Amino acid sequence: MRTNLTQRFIIFLTIILLFCSCSDPFKNKYAGRWIETKREIDVISISKNNEDYIVTYQGKRLPAVYKDRNLEVTIGGLKPTMMLEEQTDRILFLEKEYIRIEKSFTNRICGVWNYKNEYNEDSFLKIIKDYSDKYNLQKGSKNGNRINWGNMDGSVGNGEYLTFFNGSLEGKYRNYEGSAADAYTDIKINIGLNSNNILVFTIDNRVFEAIKVND
Repeated sequence: MRTNLTQRFIIFLTIILLFCSCSDPFKNKYAGRWIETKREIDVISISKNNEDYIVTYQGKRLPAVYKDRNLEVTIGGLKPTMMLEEQTDRILFLEKEYIRIEKSFTNRICGVWNYKNEYNEDSFLKIIKDYSDKYNLQKGSKNGNRINWGNMDGSVGNGEYLTFFNGSLEGKYRNYEGSAADAYTDIKINIGLNSNNILVFTIDNRVFEAIKVND
């Protein structure tokens, strides 16, 4: 009789634990890809592993246990805590802040953009994230059904490099005005996104707006 009561208690306790686990909607919010917010270089991938998680960080697959709305990640002999802020939907981990990659500036800004130049002609910008913290920028013009890409000064090459700073991309290129070695001026470039995800492209104090046409 005592054995039957013990078995029933174990079954009842298991059901309660399963119910508590399934009734915590916060537990499943960690899954996804997250990118560090300051420079948008480091990416963390988090996936479910039965009732726990696997965290891919700096090329390593790390086990993580869900405890009290946090993830306890095992890195070597350490177990740092990963905390998800529900209001901002951001993760705090190892003194860095991460945002979902689909909401990141990098994910939204990279791609091909179409705008009207100063002559009201269709022009294009191509923005690609480099392997480091740099963004590659190329300017394109329509040639039939093709787009010819080149540098901002018209020469063909790999394009200009911009850096992410304070919510926008910043950089410059040298505009040569003659054959002399010192006959050039620095042209500043700034690229950002407004609240409607329209690209605002500022070059040499001229402002253009562009619409994304391709990721």
